Amino acid sequence: MELAYKTVLVTGGTAGIGLACARLVAREGASVIITGRDAERGKAAVAGIDGNVRFVQADLSDIESVKSLVRQAGDVDILVNNAASFPAALTVDQEVAAFEKTFDTNVRGSYFLAAGLVPGMLERGHGSIINVTSMVASKGVPGAGAYSASKAAVESLTRTWAAEFGSRGVRVNSVAPG
Repeated sequence: MELAYKTVLVTGGTAGIGLACARLVAREGASVIITGRDAERGKAAVAGIDGNVRFVQADLSDIESVKSLVRQAGDVDILVNNAASFPAALTVDQEVAAFEKTFDTNVRGSYFLAAGLVPGMLERGHGSIINVTSMVASKGVPGAGAYSASKAAVESLTRTWAAEFGSRGVRVNSVAPG
C-alpha cells in the first residue's frame, strides 16, 4: 500500500499501458482517475480494476477538454501522461489533420494538463509526473515520423520540467517502452 492516500491520474487509462498502470497503482492503494475519449471503454476499465477508481472522459487533443479534466481531477499527486495518438504513415503520406492531432494530444495536451496540475503539487511540496514516451523518440522508424517527433518533444519537456519543478519537490521522469 505504498500509494495509500495518493491520487494518481492516468491519461489513456482505458487500455494498454495506461490500463496496466492504473491497475498497478490501484493495487498499491492509490485513488485512481483514468481518462480516455470513449465512455464505454472507461466504464469497462473501471469495472476491471479493484480499488478506488473513477473515469473522467477527456480528449487531450481538445484544450477545453484538458481544462475540464484539470477541474474535475482536483488535487493530483502523480500524473501519468500516457494518452497518445499514433498516425502511422510515411512522411510523404502523412495527412495534416492526423499530424496535428498527434501533436495536439501527445505534446500540447500533456503540456497543458501538467501546467494545470503542477501548481497544486508545488503548493503541497510534492508530486510526480511520469511521461510515457517511446523508443522511437530516439530511433528512426519508417512510418513513425509524426509520432516519434511528438515523443521526442515529450522527452524534452521531461528534462525541462525536472529542471523547473524538481527543486520544489516535484519529480519528473519519462519511461520509453519498446
